[in-house]
Amino acid sequence: MDKKKVVKKKVVKKKAEAVSFADINAILDRVARRQEETARRQEEAARRSEEEAARRQEEDRRYKEEERRRSEEEAARRQEEDRRYREEERRYREKERLYREEERRRSEEADRRSEEANRRSAEADRRSEELDRKIDKMCERVDKLSEELGGVTNNIGYHAEEFFQNALAQTLTFGGEKYDGVISNLAYKHKNDNAEFDIVLVNGKSVALIEAKNRIHPKSVQELAQKKIAQFRKYFTVYKNHKVYLGMAGFSISGKALEEAIKYGIGIIRQDGQSVEVKADHLKVY
Repeated sequence: MDKKKVVKKKVVKKKAEAVSFADINAILDRVARRQEETARRQEEAARRSEEEAARRQEEDRRYKEEERRRSEEEAARRQEEDRRYREEERRYREKERLYREEERRRSEEADRRSEEANRRSAEADRRSEELDRKIDKMCERVDKLSEELGGVTNNIGYHAEEFFQNALAQTLTFGGEKYDGVISNLAYKHKNDNAEFDIVLVNGKSVALIEAKNRIHPKSVQELAQKKIAQFRKYFTVYKNHKVYLGMAGFSISGKALEEAIKYGIGIIRQDGQSVEVKADHLKVY
């Protein structure tokens, strides 16, 4: 009995050993195939990983290249903008320099011209004053000589009155106003009151009182504006509603007398050949 069990155990053991080797070989084959598959998959994964890494590296290279290109283009654009700005700034400064230079030149030229004009004006004033002084001295000598010879001054005065009376009688115009007629030596006498006006131009609304002198002096201008106009308004009430204009007529006039005439708004009448020249743009109504 025991021997049979031993034999069975041996037979079973041999059968078990035979199955185990086949299984082992099969298992080994499967393991080998799995290892190969795993290795293949690992290689495939490694290849894919390498390709992915290469792709990412290429993308990174391209990105960096694009960034570099954009950075270079931006730097070039900014450099060009800076260059243009500097060029515009240079042009602007050059224009400003030229403008200031032109302004300085014009200012200097204007100052030079102004100085020259002032110098000429001062020279003209000096000559005019010198001429006035000479004429005044000459008139004083004539006046003295007239007094010594007797009646000469009156004759000269009458000549002036006659000349300007005739000239105004032809034009009947004074200060832009047209008159109807001329009255010579209009006079008023009553007891101790008396007044006389050399030339009077009259129309329906205006009167022009004109004194005629050989040479017009400041004193004559002041007398007409202060004394004689008051006498006219007092003694000739027939003209109380008329506008009154004043004028001084003479063959010559001193600078001071002209200033006084402008100051009082009195017109100036001077000889111009056989006619007269009237300066009445400053005329005043009395």
